[in-house]
Amino acid sequence: MSNQLTAVSLFTGAGGMDIGFKKAGIKVIFANELVKEAANTYFANHPESLMINDDINNVLDKIKEFRGVDLVFGGPPCQGFSVAGKMNPDDERSKLIFTKLRQGSPRL
Repeated sequence: MSNQLTAVSLFTGAGGMDIGFKKAGIKVIFANELVKEAANTYFANHPESLMINDDINNVLDKIKEFRGVDLVFGGPPCQGFSVAGKMNPDDERSKLIFTKLRQGSPRL
């Protein structure tokens, strides 16, 4: 049995955050990204992880298959609330943080 920690990566992008987790000794077993080009880049650099290129709302059941992972991390879209963005409270992307938080329990 391995003592290596495992993780799920949400709003993964091209996988920059995942590199840090991997360097810390954590095995990323599942990743999700909406943008096709970012998901393709992720897969090219992290072929050992399962990457699903789809809207997070469409893969919630798949994420639940990873109950018991040690960590859930991610970088949800910030365009709606970032000072670099429009700071529009009605931007649908801003609400995705709550999707991540619902999935964020290590015990899912």
